[in-house]
Formats: sequence, C-alpha cells, structure tokens
Amino acid sequence: MNKNKMFTISSFKKYFVIFILFISTILIIMKALIVVHDLHFVSHNQDFDHKNASIESLATFTNTDNSNNTPKDSEILQTKILNKIFVQPIVNYVSSEISYLQNTIYNHKLEKEIKKNVDILESFLKRYGSPLVGYGDIIVRESFRCNVDYRIIVGIAGIESGLGKYPIGKYNPFGYLDGVIYESWEEVLYKLICRIANQFIKPCNNDLYCIVNRYGGPDTPKQRWVNAVQWFMNQL
Repeated sequence: MNKNKMFTISSFKKYFVIFILFISTILIIMKALIVVHDLHFVSHNQDFDHKNASIESLATFTNTDNSNNTPKDSEILQTKILNKIFVQPIVNYVSSEISYLQNTIYNHKLEKEIKKNVDILESFLKRYGSPLVGYGDIIVRESFRCNVDYRIIVGIAGIESGLGKYPIGKYNPFGYLDGVIYESWEEVLYKLICRIANQFIKPCNNDLYCIVNRYGGPDTPKQRWVNAVQWFMNQL
C-alpha cells in the first residue's frame, strides 16, 4: 500500500470519528433539552401525570411531593439529571476518543521508528555480508517488544558470531549456551532476544561492562568484548 493511500485511509478514519462525535453530541443535546422541559413542567405542576420512565425515576429518586419542591430543589435536581444524561456521557465519550487518537498517533510514530531502524539494520547487514540479511525486521521488532536497545542485541551477535557468519550450531548467532539446536534464524531470534534482554541487558541497565561480566565466561577478553559490541552499536 502506497503512502498516499495510507494517508487517505487515516484521514478518512479521523474525519469519520469527528462526524460521529458531532452527531452523538447533537442527539445528546436534544435528549437533554427534552429532559429539561419535562423537569420544568414537573416543578410547576403538582398534578402532573407521569408520562415517561425518566420522570417516574425522578419521582422515585426524590421520594417527595413535587408540590413542596422549592425552586432551589428543582435547580439541584435539574443539575443532577443534566450531569447524568448530558455532561457525563459526553465527557466519557470525548475521553475515549482522545485516548483512541493518542494511541493511534503513538502507534504511527512507533511504526515509523521501527521501519527506520529496520532499514538502517538491513543496510548494515548487507554491507557486512551477514546471513541475517532479511531478518532485520524480526530483530528490531522483538527488541522493541522486549523493551531493549536492538543495537546491543546486534552487537552481541556481532562479537559472538560475526553477525551469524560463525554461529553455534547452525543458527545461534549469540553464543548463548543453552544446549538447544535451533532449526532456523526465525526460531532463534524469537526465542533468544527477549531471554538475553531479560537475563543480561535489563539487569545491567544497558551497561556493557556489567553485561559482559554476566554474559561472558572466565576466559572472555572483557575489554575487547565491550569495545567490539560498542563498535557494532555505533554503526547503527
């Protein structure tokens, strides 16, 4: 789908929501005016006939003789009914629509950022001759989903396997020793990105020295490891 078409659909949804909000507001105002008219009639006619369910509910709620209502009581009553029938529904509806539009805008920005990072990563993987070319979308999206900097994930794959050129087994680019023989790049990326993020990166708050102390073995050249991961990160 081209960008112009996506923009057209997005604009249509926005104006459709505005149209529905306008129509709903008009209908609620009309309903509120009818209620106000009925309340005015009730407060000035002690022998009124209960013509609808709204007035019957009102009489039950007050549990008083309307002939004894003072103007002040009537105003308070009208305010409560207006708030319940008119004000609160509009507030709730507008709040829900604002929340929906905010989420839509946020998701649009997030998708735009993901796409930008995928393009950068794919370009780098191609330049490096990595067998992970074509899997940049999974790497970036899984990293975003697990709330981790995808560049650290790429950096670990870079130092541990040359970005997948020298994996453990056939498809493990991270040097993660869990004894599992993975059957595809998709499987290893979906299973290990979040695990590495939660087990090593997040507890260290992205600090590479902390990460290598947890991730590397006793014979890991830690400074070299940190420098290499940082180099890969700087390319992205």
